[in-house]
Amino acid sequence: MKTDSKTLIIGNYCWSVGSRALYHKKDLDNGVTKESLTLTQKQYDLLLCLYNAHPVTMDKESIVNAIWGSRPISAESLPQIITRTRQLLEDNDKSIIVNKPGVGYMLNFSTYENVEKCIIDEASKAETHENETKTKNPLWRIVFTVLIIMTIFQSWRLGSAIHYKNLYMDMIFHTPYPYIEKKPNSKDIIVTLDKHECIYTQGKQLLSCK
Repeated sequence: MKTDSKTLIIGNYCWSVGSRALYHKKDLDNGVTKESLTLTQKQYDLLLCLYNAHPVTMDKESIVNAIWGSRPISAESLPQIITRTRQLLEDNDKSIIVNKPGVGYMLNFSTYENVEKCIIDEASKAETHENETKTKNPLWRIVFTVLIIMTIFQSWRLGSAIHYKNLYMDMIFHTPYPYIEKKPNSKDIIVTLDKHECIYTQGKQLLSCK
């Protein structure tokens, strides 16, 4: 098995062996290293085994073993992964993944000379992303905490407003006690409490109930 990390041209794309990322060759020629496509794991395994076998045509059984190992698969699994990979690579004329009838498949590629343009410092990118995350996380935590406090405070104010509104409405629409009447020709007031008649004598502040 080849263990190098060459950068290959496969169709319109540049592929650094060992990575699942594909870069458009036109972008790389212009110094742009933005990732264009990403291979699935099985697509990567397919290209890798064909690359390792190059220039020998790899038979179907060997390809299946390289991708799926000893796991049972359907007869359509290999044709499907080849079709999807061809579509991804825009291999419409089937000139990248070449079928040798009765033999198997081989990968048609060339070596990309401007290797330095294809190499992206992943460690540097990861470090930059980590630093940005560390910088942003405390800020977001502070903002999130402030929002929670403001929400709780506003909820408390709303609850208080509703409570005092209810008290005010009770006072406005309060019904006076209906069982009070003044005794004729007297300063006494008759008050009925639970069907008991009581007499309130003004001046003495005395309430007598029968």
